[in-house]
Amino acid sequence: MERVAVLKEYRRRGIAAELIRTAMLFAQTESPDTSIYAYAQVAAIQLYVALGFKILSKVWIEDGTFIPHQTIFWGSPVSIGVFLKHQAEKVDTTYEEYDARHPAIIPKIEEFKQRIEVEQNFQF
Repeated sequence: MERVAVLKEYRRRGIAAELIRTAMLFAQTESPDTSIYAYAQVAAIQLYVALGFKILSKVWIEDGTFIPHQTIFWGSPVSIGVFLKHQAEKVDTTYEEYDARHPAIIPKIEEFKQRIEVEQNFQF
């Protein structure tokens, strides 16, 4: 997912939340093995957290923009498992330390998967 943006005059109407929910629903129904990770502007982090995303990184500045970002991640236990398996098969440390594919971030994704599995066990 990249560059979710709403024109200023249409903000605070739930449009961004609906766009993101639609992407999440698409991922669940059309490609259940797919997780979503993105680099969200800090100003929008609470929206993503409210939708179920996990924050994975400290704040970092995107090159050339001077806008603070954080790496976020979302998925089902199945899709997160697929992501983790794929990452385990390719040991690549060339990713930036804030990237969801960086080896230092993987334990946070594993923890997120475990939390989701526990929550699903308690749902009726």
